[in-house]
Amino acid sequence: MATNGQKAVEMALDLEPDVVLMDMAMPVMNGLEATRRVLAHLPDTKILVFTMHNLPEYSVQAMQAGAVGFASKGLSFAALLPMVKVAYAGGHFPTNATSGYHRNTQNGVDRGGSQGVRVDGTRG
Repeated sequence: MATNGQKAVEMALDLEPDVVLMDMAMPVMNGLEATRRVLAHLPDTKILVFTMHNLPEYSVQAMQAGAVGFASKGLSFAALLPMVKVAYAGGHFPTNATSGYHRNTQNGVDRGGSQGVRVDGTRG
């Protein structure tokens, strides 16, 4: 676990993970800047941004930074695990994924159609 944003970037570059859980508010470098820096070097890494503040503008900022999802730190493990699985599989969550169904998006913009991705990774 990284203690600040700079350490998060260093760890990601060293470990090259498939999925990163990034805190939005970290010392030294915030999670949005850390997300941008990780993705500049590891563009295939999926980053889920977490915060204590579930504000719509934070969700937009996270998606603009390249995150595939944004959620509250208060999520249970039961809600978090499916998000990680869907992110790993290439899915996106433009907002807090606490319900069972979200539109499949790219860069926070709905691609259209009635298909979506459930947090269990199935299409629906």
